[in-house]
Amino acid sequence: SPVDRFQGMERNIIIVSLVRSNCIANFPNQPPNHEDFGDLGYDEQTSLGFAEFPNRLNVALSRAKRLLVIVGNSDHFRSNPQYDRVYKTIENSLYGKIIHANEVS
Repeated sequence: SPVDRFQGMERNIIIVSLVRSNCIANFPNQPPNHEDFGDLGYDEQTSLGFAEFPNRLNVALSRAKRLLVIVGNSDHFRSNPQYDRVYKTIENSLYGKIIHANEVS
């Protein structure tokens, strides 16, 4: 993965994409079905994929010298205790900020 190739390198600004979702369509262009799948509208997905490995999280979050931007589905990733700790650390930091999608215009 791109994270693995970044081992040992640093940059001033790093953008980490954690856009894996907590729901998954069963086929392309599947419309949401709230009757069968509840609020999500699709089958629930619990896997974090490549991001389930702690060493990848460490590499992804430790390569920025000045600015780290993380984009993703916090509800999905916070189901993992490591990601939940990262979220809470950012949320409680003087230098971190959590911006939710509904706040972006």
